[in-house]
Amino acid sequence: PTYDRRHPFGTTPVGFVHMRTNTCAAGTTLSLFTIRHPLYRLKSWFHYERPTPGFLAGVDGKAAQQCGKQLKRCFPTFEDFVEQGIVPAFQQSPNPAKPHCVRLALQVLHGKIRCTDHNYYNYRYYNLESHKMAKSSGSTRVLVLRTEHLNQDWDAIDSMYRPSGDAVSDHHHHNASILFHNKFNVKSNSQT
Repeated sequence: PTYDRRHPFGTTPVGFVHMRTNTCAAGTTLSLFTIRHPLYRLKSWFHYERPTPGFLAGVDGKAAQQCGKQLKRCFPTFEDFVEQGIVPAFQQSPNPAKPHCVRLALQVLHGKIRCTDHNYYNYRYYNLESHKMAKSSGSTRVLVLRTEHLNQDWDAIDSMYRPSGDAVSDHHHHNASILFHNKFNVKSNSQT
């Protein structure tokens, strides 16, 4: 989709990249990424993509479905995934209890195999997509929202793009910022 929203850089097409989908037009010059702490992301992925029959039916590809089932057999809990999969892989145990499970954990952790979806489409994938967009446009400005610092990052991005000295814009920004920060019970410099 393209939105004709005016900002300091003129009219900009808006698209998104998520897993197998890239709706960004050729020449996209501005990218907004949301990122999470890698360990929080890993735990969230593990619980979100618990391979239930209904979930696996929606996973694209038979190999990914089989991998999801194997992951569930090897690691019934996240703690099992960490303690019996990741830790032995990094300690290079000579005889791990389940070597095939340790290999699976390491491949999934690094996004080397498509086991369900979200861990395969990881930071490396999005980094490559952003490089493709930059190559097609000549340059791409990348803005990042860190979920652990969401309010500060939104304020910083907003201050970069909001026209300064515009009384109406300043008034709406101030009210929106107060509503946002009150809703999420956070403090911000924009409230002062």
